Amino acid sequence: VTKFPPIEKLFPKTLNELDIGRGFVISSQGDSFVLDALTMMIKNGLSSIAIVDSEGMLLGNISMTDIKYVLRSYSHFLMWKTCHQFVSHVRSRQGLEDGE
Repeated sequence: VTKFPPIEKLFPKTLNELDIGRGFVISSQGDSFVLDALTMMIKNGLSSIAIVDSEGMLLGNISMTDIKYVLRSYSHFLMWKTCHQFVSHVRSRQGLEDGE
């Protein structure tokens, strides 16, 4: 077993203690439209946004990489779908391409 002492001392620390991430998360509802989520990302200078259900449970996320993937694959119609539909479609396609 390989040990990494410099990294192991970080394990018990929280993200806040490590000064990683923000103190808040910007999210979009799963039934919101992708274009609305993209607008929120641009306005807030984000590269991704959490997608949550009506209970606030995480469904997934949409990143700028996902947006580029959709536009490059000529699946522009997904930009007018809900965030939940978008995430489901993109993850499904990526799984097929990656053999998962």
